[in-house]
Amino acid sequence: MPKKARLLLALVLLTTISAGLGLFAGNWYFSPTVAPVLSHATGFFGQERSLPAFQLKDHHGEDFNNSRLQGNWSLLFFGYTHCPDVCPTTLLALSQILPHLNADTKPQVVFVSVDPERDTPEVLSQYTPHFHPSFLGVSGDPAELERLGTAIGILSMKVPDPKGGDNYFMDHSTVVVLIDPDGRFVGVFPAPHDGEGMAMDLQAIINYYR
Repeated sequence: MPKKARLLLALVLLTTISAGLGLFAGNWYFSPTVAPVLSHATGFFGQERSLPAFQLKDHHGEDFNNSRLQGNWSLLFFGYTHCPDVCPTTLLALSQILPHLNADTKPQVVFVSVDPERDTPEVLSQYTPHFHPSFLGVSGDPAELERLGTAIGILSMKVPDPKGGDNYFMDHSTVVVLIDPDGRFVGVFPAPHDGEGMAMDLQAIINYYR
């Protein structure tokens, strides 16, 4: 097979596999009417994905399930409170989104802990509102976290501390997940995260859906 044909076949296969796994390549999935104005978000308008049923707990000790993602836009970030770097910087960026949006377009921001062993509702209640009083901390049974995470391409894994002992880290995806007011997975904001830029993209997406 000629080299050019092999390259074309490889590209087709990569595109097919990426689509099947729900991966993102730039703004390839976005509607042509909105993709040119986006600089931070990637996703798939017209191919929104329903979430599986899940049952978690928020930092107030209340149930957090699919119904809590209905009625407004939501931004979900998966991390953990012992995270030394990307989690606090991402939550800070998310807090910087809100001043740039009107009251009727401000999203619900949810910090989903992938470390339920340590991140109890009490711990999350001290950690999450530190970044903004409106932020919710959520966690729960590992099987429920895996069900939700798998549906939107979020991966996490416990990693032992190389220094030994009982301490550990959590390797996890760093994207911010966008959920529409119907509780459907719309797209992601890949790292690095810039609050003002994300706010501009989010406003463009909301306007597109109106």
